[in-house]
Amino acid sequence: MEAATKPQCNDESLLEIVYSTFGNFGLLTAHKMRLFTIIGAEGLTGPEVANALGISERPAEILLTILTTQGLLLLDAGRYFLQP
Repeated sequence: MEAATKPQCNDESLLEIVYSTFGNFGLLTAHKMRLFTIIGAEGLTGPEVANALGISERPAEILLTILTTQGLLLLDAGRYFLQP
């Protein structure tokens, strides 16, 4: 009789699932708040985005960071732009 092998867990796969969830929520939130329309072609700073959305700077920074790491926004010279 063969010994049973212990199931293996791939932490990287689990982390990908968790991180993709953040990206999904970020995208849905940005769409619902019309963030992509607000940013427009001129780009905005984090505080300008917070002001335009009517939220505090910290939540805006978190949202902008998520969208930037997902490749949806570009950060250049302190301004966020839509990816070309």
